[in-house]
Amino acid sequence: MKKEAEPKEWPKTPAFQDEDTRKMLDSTKEVQDGYYLYTSKTGGYSMLWPVDATKHSYENQKNNYEMIIFGGSSEKENYVYEIRTSYDAFIPESLLDSYISILSDSLQYSDEYIEIKDKSKTIYFGKKKEHFLSSEDNRRTFYYYFGLVRDINTNQGIRVIYTTRCFDPENARKCSINESKEEERALMLMKSLKFNTVDIKDKKSE
Repeated sequence: MKKEAEPKEWPKTPAFQDEDTRKMLDSTKEVQDGYYLYTSKTGGYSMLWPVDATKHSYENQKNNYEMIIFGGSSEKENYVYEIRTSYDAFIPESLLDSYISILSDSLQYSDEYIEIKDKSKTIYFGKKKEHFLSSEDNRRTFYYYFGLVRDINTNQGIRVIYTTRCFDPENARKCSINESKEEERALMLMKSLKFNTVDIKDKKSE
């Protein structure tokens, strides 16, 4: 956590009750309903962090690359989600297709991406779902919403994979995923990414 707070001030949320996750967040204050702010250790970007999400894995390489896996679950609501982000400090136009191919290959995705632009960045967005037979009568379905978010001015980029599924499809409880709601949430997280101008070491020219 960037701004230290006393334990008595910690919100009763999974993000702040988890020690490793708490250290990553900017402050105890929600910047949007249900979300804290995470500012990357690379200095290159910031993004929203769900209040019920905890860090699962983290990797940083010379501030040129950062990978985070985080997510949350609710056994009561029979719901689980995970977000994987991979930040690269330099994705030149000449290598854009290669980075998108890496994302596609990791998900065995062969369809086209939707291109979403704003003044500062472009999102190449895709989605898919997969069914796995978890027992004789039950199918476990995974829903994937993913994309490459690339800053137009700095050539920084982040690959985002948002995955959700039912916590326990073999349980008798109702298990349903609102696909349009999950897609909207995934896109909201991608659109919320803000890139900063940074001095990148070991930056290669195009």
